[in-house]
Amino acid sequence: VHGESMIQNDSNRAQKYTNLFSRSYLLEKIPANTIIDLKPYEKNLELKVIILDKLEEVKTKQKNKITKFLVADHTACMYANFFEDLGDALKPGDILYLYGAYTSLYLDKLILYEGKQGKIHKIGEFFFVFNEKINISEKDWSKEKR
Repeated sequence: VHGESMIQNDSNRAQKYTNLFSRSYLLEKIPANTIIDLKPYEKNLELKVIILDKLEEVKTKQKNKITKFLVADHTACMYANFFEDLGDALKPGDILYLYGAYTSLYLDKLILYEGKQGKIHKIGEFFFVFNEKINISEKDWSKEKR
């Protein structure tokens, strides 16, 4: 049995979110990274997170939509930005397995992004141990600029 596809329509982006692994495999798999250990400008991250809150939607100057979420794992929480229709498809309580994600600084806040070649798998809902007391996005990252 394969996990759910994040995007239900036939757009080109839908191909990106096709699940390659079973949901049960990804639920049991221990990801290579944890939120508490993330630093700015890291690439090819592998994380298992739960969406805690949908914080805001913004449009860029190029009219692209970005949806900002608060996500967490068992070590900490942070902000994550997802683009266009993916932001619409996600909701609080969704448990995601991310491959190929990356971090960057935006207004001195550490943000997690989906990678262009990355994959996002929805592997469940609600039942997930998480830590919302430590938000690494709110740490003072001003000295970490490239």
